[in-house]
Parts: sequence; C-alpha cells; structure tokens
Amino acid sequence: MADKSTQDMLRRYAGYQPGSKRETDTYEAWSLGRPHEAVKRLDVRMRKAQGQIVNYGYVTRIIYTADQLITLGCTDCTVTIEGTGLEPLRELLQDERVRWLQEFDRERHKEPDDNAPVIRSIVIKNLFEGNG
Repeated sequence: MADKSTQDMLRRYAGYQPGSKRETDTYEAWSLGRPHEAVKRLDVRMRKAQGQIVNYGYVTRIIYTADQLITLGCTDCTVTIEGTGLEPLRELLQDERVRWLQEFDRERHKEPDDNAPVIRSIVIKNLFEGNG
C-alpha cells in the first residue's frame, strides 16, 4: 500500500484510489506525441500507478516477435512489453512517436474491444542493479 502522500498525489493526477475497483476508464495501450513534436521520453506505466520514464536516446535496439512481444534494449535496462496487436506500437516506437504506454489493469479499465491493441504485461529489468 502506498503511503499517504503518494495516495494523495495519485488521486490528484491519476484519479487512482488504492483498493477501489474502477471500471470507468477506457483503456488505451499508448498515446502519441503531438504532431510535429519531437518526443524525447517514453512514460512506461505499469499496474497500480507504478512507472518509469525512459529517454529515447538510451534505447539502443528494439527486439520483437510478431505482434505480441516487444523488448526495448536500453543502455541500463530492458523493457519487455507483452500483449496483442502490438505491431503498430513497434513501428511508432521505432519512430520515437509514443509519449506513453500502459498495461491493461482490470481494476481501472473497461475490457477493451476484441481487436484493440492490449498490453498485458510490462517488465523492466535494470541491467546493473538486478530487477527494476
């Protein structure tokens, strides 16, 4: 459970209520930067309002398997994304156009349409300090 100051911040910025079930949010797997805007950082949002921001300049490679698995090889970590319908995400990441991406969270999101892209899991592994 997050401490009180973290809970207050989450309520203010993310509308997140620890321990509450919210199924009012429509799920989007990712969001693009504004047209003609250089996106410099990728906000990786995981369940329970955890996340990390990755500088695109530190992404050295993108490894993928069909449209279900993408791994970003960074200078100090790997970000592994698993889901369905991820081919457009891979192409957008390649062009550094994605501002944020997020895991689907049953406690916060409505179930997406059958053919909508869905990120089921994001794992960040810090290469120098063990798992991130």
